[in-house]
Amino acid sequence: MDNVSIHTGTYADTTVTAAVTGGIDINGGRVGETASWHETDGKFVYAPGTINILLFVEADLTESGLVQAMVTCTEARTAAVQELLAPSCYSSGIATGSGTDGIIVVSDARSGVKLTSSGKHCKLGELIGRTVMTSVKEALFLQTGICAAQQLNIFRRMGRFGVTEESIRELFPDGELPVIEFRERLNRISDRHDLVVYTALYAHLLDELQWGLFDGKDADMAARGLLVLMNMDTDFRIPPSNDPAGTIDEMVKAYRHGIAGLVRDK
Repeated sequence: MDNVSIHTGTYADTTVTAAVTGGIDINGGRVGETASWHETDGKFVYAPGTINILLFVEADLTESGLVQAMVTCTEARTAAVQELLAPSCYSSGIATGSGTDGIIVVSDARSGVKLTSSGKHCKLGELIGRTVMTSVKEALFLQTGICAAQQLNIFRRMGRFGVTEESIRELFPDGELPVIEFRERLNRISDRHDLVVYTALYAHLLDELQWGLFDGKDADMAARGLLVLMNMDTDFRIPPSNDPAGTIDEMVKAYRHGIAGLVRDK
């Protein structure tokens, strides 16, 4: 609660306030992923890391309006998490929330303002979306430090695909480069703006492969172009396959070897 974020929005006679606490670095996940826990005999295992939202609407909402407010609030939370590119802790996907998120919507039954709809086409829905997104982003920043500046790093963009400092270090034989020198060279390029921009495009290409929006041939063409722009080796071939996972593995391998090549050139 020390890091709670509270924001209010008003339009005409309607006011919405969102109070949010958040953490997503421990158990952030993407909807539809393989789950680890099952409720049995009323027992759960607690997992830390949660986005809790208290949404206060200074109007008398119908039951359907309350349900719709919950849906709009959920969409706003997911949009905020995705705009931060928060990674899932359980796959290479972008998180849509955490596995223990909670939302409470409070309506004032004594208000003279009677509302029946809180979807995206109504001003109430707009207020809910704006206040929740702002509060979620601020709460996550206060709790975990995630923000645009933090994401300006190649490992923040490709870490969910297994590209880490350790995975790059594995490509250097013992004795080729001292650890301290390796880290200094890697740090000099890890937050280089041009490299981060092209890396972000590369990561999104991998996402679209996972979503089935590209095939291997299209990915090969685009990946080669991005590797050239990053001054990386393009001597790799994506094997003919209908398996997106295999294509992604080859592209991640090419990127890792490309980063190792940049480190060697420093």
